[in-house]
Amino acid sequence: MSDNIFLIIALISLLIIIIIIVRKFPVLAVLDVENIPGEKEAGIKKAIIKKRVDRDLGKIGGVFSNSWLKIKEKFLSFVNFSEKKLKKVKNNLKKKKISWSDRERLIKDLFAKAQQDLVDEESDLAIEKLLEIISLDQRNLSAFFFLAKAYGQARKWSESEQIFRHALKLAKKRKKEDIFSGDLSISEIHFSLAEMLKEAEKIDLAWDEAAEALDIEKNNPRFLDLILDLSIMKNDKQAAIEYLQRLIENNPENKKIDVWREEIEMLSEQINE
Repeated sequence: MSDNIFLIIALISLLIIIIIIVRKFPVLAVLDVENIPGEKEAGIKKAIIKKRVDRDLGKIGGVFSNSWLKIKEKFLSFVNFSEKKLKKVKNNLKKKKISWSDRERLIKDLFAKAQQDLVDEESDLAIEKLLEIISLDQRNLSAFFFLAKAYGQARKWSESEQIFRHALKLAKKRKKEDIFSGDLSISEIHFSLAEMLKEAEKIDLAWDEAAEALDIEKNNPRFLDLILDLSIMKNDKQAAIEYLQRLIENNPENKKIDVWREEIEMLSEQINE
């Protein structure tokens, strides 16, 4: 009798897993990692599948937790099956013809809604819309940039970093080909990546990206503000003093100058101890 109850619970659990994954197919299918050179194959698509499923399974509760452990191997094989399903859905999406003007209107509408979702901190909704934009235009730099921001807002640091780095590659390629990218510059992408890495507490990596941004725009007050904070967090007194001086020269009205001076002085005291 107990075996029958477990079997029923296991089947119900598996059914819920299937429903969760299948619901995500149309969105996940549009992110074409095969066309993202240099990125790790497992970095985006499989990570998104597994993390979304894990997140949704967490909501199911303890009733199915034991049965979930017992059917874990079946689930992993099902993920492999889902890859084939994703490709099929993606091919179906490609078959749907849409005029250039209709596509441009749809992208514009999706962008407006995704940006409002980000303002409302509805990161999951923003992610879905931005992935749909990428399905319509896989070279859309702004879509990748805001997708990375959306993952950062959701505190999905790994996905955010990978997509930011892809956006950088795409931006550099566009610059090399002399393709206009609107207001989205390479330095801005480095800066936004640095902000995300700082929030993820990857201070050394964040400092490197902020420095890359400053190599392009040497006196940008926003970039100086960030790298000054990061220099203090790194306990790098010499760099902090240098960037504070540069910031004073370029943004003397900054209200944080006195605070930074005090923090650098405290840093100096820590070093002398």
